[in-house]
Amino acid sequence: MVRLRRAAILLTACAALAAHGLAQCAMCRENVLAAKEGGDSGLADGIHESILFMLSLPLLVGGSFCFALWRAGRAARREAGFPRR
Repeated sequence: MVRLRRAAILLTACAALAAHGLAQCAMCRENVLAAKEGGDSGLADGIHESILFMLSLPLLVGGSFCFALWRAGRAARREAGFPRR
């Protein structure tokens, strides 16, 4: 139960910190538009890849958290003597 509480606090803190990072999207958009008008597609490609990277991290953290809960539940069922499914 303590681990679940710590994970919930960590997840809440990460969500609060992510809100500050979302405020930068308008600035990035303006930089990409200015770079495209100037003929520099490298900046646009780099920002696109960084956005994909930033979107993958919450999915990775959430998936790891769900996997840990699943394994803990499975171990508890085995310890209690329930048959495997």
